[in-house]
Amino acid sequence: MKFCLIPIFCIFYLCSHVQHAGADSPSEAADQVAKQQDAFQRGLTALSENRPQEALEEFTAAEREHPDDPRVRNFRGILLVQLGKNAEAAAEYQESIRLDPTLEDAYRNLGFLRWTEHQLALARDMLERAIKLSPDDSFAHYYLGRVELDAQRYEQAFRELGLSHQSFPADAGFLIQVTTGYVSLGRQDNARKSLDQLMKVALTEAQSVQVASLLLSIRENDRAISLIQKLNGRFQSPPPWMQFDLALAYFLSEKYENAIEHALVYAPAESPAAPESPEKAQAWSLIGIAYARLNQGERSIKALRQAATLAPDDEGHGLNLTREQME
Repeated sequence: MKFCLIPIFCIFYLCSHVQHAGADSPSEAADQVAKQQDAFQRGLTALSENRPQEALEEFTAAEREHPDDPRVRNFRGILLVQLGKNAEAAAEYQESIRLDPTLEDAYRNLGFLRWTEHQLALARDMLERAIKLSPDDSFAHYYLGRVELDAQRYEQAFRELGLSHQSFPADAGFLIQVTTGYVSLGRQDNARKSLDQLMKVALTEAQSVQVASLLLSIRENDRAISLIQKLNGRFQSPPPWMQFDLALAYFLSEKYENAIEHALVYAPAESPAAPESPEKAQAWSLIGIAYARLNQGERSIKALRQAATLAPDDEGHGLNLTREQME
């Protein structure tokens, strides 16, 4: 979901009462209003028509003539963000707030800007102030939800996203965050629905692995295996880590022969890993437990001993070995 900033603020402008000060006579006041409206309106038109340099000239003129008008500061900030001048934009929003502490738009815009910079505490503060001034602002609620999602404050995130009344966008990165939140909160039905949506969008290699992991976390093992196999098909020579992911998926699906097969590709017996390779130790531990589930005790102990040798400081491998020896 993408919000279109310009129409929202144009509506705000058209519905706002134009305030002016400093004229000595009615005729001078009328000229002053017309002049400011012309510069401001030309700036808005240029902004909406994607003519940023012209818009900047007009807003700068309006600001020079009427430095105490918070709306001009606010719109100049919007334009500066589009031009990639975030520090200048933030200064304009802050000045707009100083001039009019009740101008909700400026808080909202500054909060959105801070979110894009991943300054979550500052973004939260500004967006909460915007909501206090305008409780029904769906934009502010939505991006406060995004702030809380980035901060992994999932209860607060889903509350704000719900108050925004916006549909979730078909964006893989966002949906992975949402699904992670649902899993963390134990909301498995929501997680499944979100994963269904994720399976319909294009995923990068890294995102495919994340989605497979989320599928495994809610015991959707067959779907995870299918996704990893599909990813595997993209490579002429699949990377080793993919073999371990497949091994883990098969293990969780109780398909132990398949798990052992792929784990052995990852950590082949012919080329023992160096002692400083804990990832290989995990593979050998998985192999050992899988053999144990298949009642192949001797092979299980041998594999678990290999895991303990590769990662002597990891007590888990030693405990697995001790358990199997006792049994």
